[in-house]
Amino acid sequence: MQLLAGVHLLNEAAELVALPAATLQQLESTLAPLGREPHSVLGSSCVGASVIGGICNSSGGMLVQRGPAYTEMALFARRNTSGAFELINHLGLDLGTQPEEMLENLQAGTFSEALDSKSNSKVCTNHHYQHKVRDCEAETPARFNNDPNGLYEASGSAGKVIVFAVRVATFAKLKHEQTFYFSTNDTDTLSTLRKQWLKSELKLPVLAEYMHKDYNDITMHYGRDTCLSMRKLSASKIGALYRLQAKIGYYLDKWHLPKTLPDRILQMTSRFMPPSLPATLTAQALSYKYHLIIKVADGFDNDSDNGTNKNSDKDSNKNDGNNIAAAQNFFAKPSKALSRCAACMYTA
Repeated sequence: MQLLAGVHLLNEAAELVALPAATLQQLESTLAPLGREPHSVLGSSCVGASVIGGICNSSGGMLVQRGPAYTEMALFARRNTSGAFELINHLGLDLGTQPEEMLENLQAGTFSEALDSKSNSKVCTNHHYQHKVRDCEAETPARFNNDPNGLYEASGSAGKVIVFAVRVATFAKLKHEQTFYFSTNDTDTLSTLRKQWLKSELKLPVLAEYMHKDYNDITMHYGRDTCLSMRKLSASKIGALYRLQAKIGYYLDKWHLPKTLPDRILQMTSRFMPPSLPATLTAQALSYKYHLIIKVADGFDNDSDNGTNKNSDKDSNKNDGNNIAAAQNFFAKPSKALSRCAACMYTA
């Protein structure tokens, strides 16, 4: 099992097969030279997250265009009604017939498209979420835990099956992005803003994230070291720092010293580090209770193609080139909701 690691690119990198030890960090490094990126990117929740873990837990909570991580194409083991384990190959790849042979071919990358793959209706990305999230009149939220629309074999399985590989879509790397940061003391203001956007002709934002003022307070006091490391270091180096910190903690505990000592020292020294928030945002972030971050980008948009067309987004930056300008015009129009917000925008 320890040999099951790595990724295999398919269809000119429009898709890939990820094995159990494959991480988002590895995917980003593999896809970056090809102008592609994975469904989720590092930084939203943790460093060192695995691809299969994201599929099993429906990760991607702040992603609006792409929706939760999802695929209907996976290699997994389950216990059947007779109590025996069986290996199910729904990758759309010919891996052989015997379990050992299939796993060996999977690791070595010695496989081809299955004969029925072209007629296979299974998809490797969520193609319902974009329509669901625009339904502002629905009685249920666009996404929630154990949503049946996001459950399919490995997807959303959360440990109920043994997943050996998943086949997922990749996305064209966005070159032009802009982030809008809204703050208010009235939650209804943000709800109104959300409905106005979703009911308009605007393309869906790349992501949207709500935060309470407490997050900013905690980040300003205790998160300076973390924010500084994420700004200055690559994901691989951050992972190395965490491993070093864990190793130091292990020896401190072995010597009957507080294993949290490294954290305490970092918190003390962080007072002398740069603020975790940009100067243009600090006053706004600490003056209001509720905050909404919206990121838009020019180029490929999942409203028009959700990734099921493997070659549709190859020229992503030639399509939908005015998303940022359209968003700027939307926010520039007089609005009761916007009049109750403080706003700031910056280009990534």
